[in-house]
Amino acid sequence: MAIAAVLTMCLASCTTETPLDPDRNPGPDPVLPDKDPDKDPDKDPDKDPDPEPPVELTLGQVDLALEISIEDFSEVTKAPMALKDGAEIAFALDGAAKPAGKLKYDASTGKWGKVELNNDVIVKADGGKVCAIHAARLTVDTAAEGAGCSGNIVYTDAGTYTVKDNVLSISLNLDKFAESRLVIAGLSAKAKVLGIKNKTLTSFDGMRFTESDGTGEGTYDANSGTLTIEGCLPVETDGRTIVKIQYLEGENAGKMFTREYENFGKEGESVTISGPEDAGAADKWTDAGRMPTAVKFKKPDTEEFYQDGQNLITSCTYYSTRVAEIVVLPEDASDKSFTVQSSNQSVAGQKSSGFIDAWGQGTATITVTTSNGISNTLTLDVLDRDITVDGFCYEVLTGGNLLLRKNPDNPYSGDVVIPDAVEYSGKRLPVTEIAGDAFKNNLVTSITFGKNILSLREGAINNCSSLTKVKINKDFKYIDHYNRNFSYCDNLSSIEIEAGNEYLLLEGGVLYCRDDLSQDPHNRCAYVIPTYTDPVVISSKTVEIDRCSIHNVQTTSVTIPGSVKDMGVSLFGGSNTKLEWVKLGWTWTEWYSMKFDGIFRSAMYHLEDQFFNSHPEIKTVKVYVPQAYVSRYRDTGGTWLLAIGNDPSRIVGY
Repeated sequence: MAIAAVLTMCLASCTTETPLDPDRNPGPDPVLPDKDPDKDPDKDPDKDPDPEPPVELTLGQVDLALEISIEDFSEVTKAPMALKDGAEIAFALDGAAKPAGKLKYDASTGKWGKVELNNDVIVKADGGKVCAIHAARLTVDTAAEGAGCSGNIVYTDAGTYTVKDNVLSISLNLDKFAESRLVIAGLSAKAKVLGIKNKTLTSFDGMRFTESDGTGEGTYDANSGTLTIEGCLPVETDGRTIVKIQYLEGENAGKMFTREYENFGKEGESVTISGPEDAGAADKWTDAGRMPTAVKFKKPDTEEFYQDGQNLITSCTYYSTRVAEIVVLPEDASDKSFTVQSSNQSVAGQKSSGFIDAWGQGTATITVTTSNGISNTLTLDVLDRDITVDGFCYEVLTGGNLLLRKNPDNPYSGDVVIPDAVEYSGKRLPVTEIAGDAFKNNLVTSITFGKNILSLREGAINNCSSLTKVKINKDFKYIDHYNRNFSYCDNLSSIEIEAGNEYLLLEGGVLYCRDDLSQDPHNRCAYVIPTYTDPVVISSKTVEIDRCSIHNVQTTSVTIPGSVKDMGVSLFGGSNTKLEWVKLGWTWTEWYSMKFDGIFRSAMYHLEDQFFNSHPEIKTVKVYVPQAYVSRYRDTGGTWLLAIGNDPSRIVGY
């Protein structure tokens, strides 16, 4: 049997002369009488019921009775007490670790409504015990406020419940405490109190102890390293209380510690105890492990995180799309368990452990909550993955960006201007990438990038024999390392880079690029313009040359400096009929240690393919190497010599 909602509640005060006595015997459980239909004023049109006067809470003991519908929710139409706006009550059943329900009072409507009801709470058919109750702001009684209470109440476990006709009836004997102060000194970073409880009192974490903000965090003074909690703190006769704190910042962020301390001698008293970092008090604290301080959504296959509470556009096809990885922080948290809730299971949720997937079009909000109540949300707007707008084919990427893809039914041709963004399904989606082979073998004559294009994937623009001009936008950043871009574009004579671009540089017929701004602008040789006829001298600051970057060139010579440590395969390819010589700047050791596409290929194996790509005309070129290493280059033999016509005399010193 599970709790569904709150139906009615009432409070009755005791006399103001009753003193506070924590050891008071609560007496027998109150009996809630059954209604007599014959005496019900609602059944008698001639009888007008007497209005129930408000009951003001005073210092001392009060009794609380709640009636809760187990099946459906109905708002309370009357509030039989004088209340502050925002008054709250929470209760737990049978020693449960979580509240069964929390109620909040709205003074503007004079009604109680639910803040939270735990539908998973099991209610015993034969009744049970009510415990670990907390309430706040229950009174506007000026006398009570003047005495320092402010309407906060901490309850003992002296309460019971019964079930009849799908109504849960709760009866409680309550203890109310005046405002008190607990100071924890010697902290190195901000912390909060998770619980203050007597050892004999069954409690749940997260009880509210500060009336001011309701968080229990209290006031942290960084200068003195003190945490001050003010509120209705328990006064127990055995003189011992347990306090649990959790650090929120610093190297101990998330760590929990518990200790016993000497309790208050009387209401309103202030107690100071030393924190767990104090040398004299460290042995009095128990390390309770590090609890989560945050839950994050990480972008798949990256180290980047989405913003907390982010609204995210993504897509899916017939299969699900992995959108995010769930990460509980810190990494060494002792309990990384969490629950996942989706507002629309037909759209998205947790398909595999630790990940969020989208599998249907629509909108869904995903909420992930850790074992200690830390939560984060990710709202997904899921679109169809493949869309076509104005003759351009796109893939919708996670984040709402578009990847321009090839159009198999109507290949791109002529002068192509890639749009900045596309209107689709009521959303404006920026075009940010060009997919591999998007323009392969297309009869395009020019390509102008939209202002949002950031990258070219491998071989996005290749084998375009009619292409003569490419215009690249200011914010463009990245050319894939396995490049092949612009290869076999024999008539390409103009690459225009918009002023202000910090990642690309065109110099001496060579297109250079860098992956981040910490690198030299000449870091990578991405492409040699085929129509460039002057000698090509690659910069001495270049450390990498992309694959297929020297194809069908009309220059007579290419100089490659010794600074280059990594070359793409098939570096020289196509019909390089005008190429007469290539000058290499490497010592023998440097040449022998060369990487191709990031892979070390020892003993010069397969260099015919890796370097010269087996084109017959390349076998007529001369290869200049440092004079001291001519014999070493000539003696290598194998495919290296085969690449230059098996003629060692073509290796010349300089």
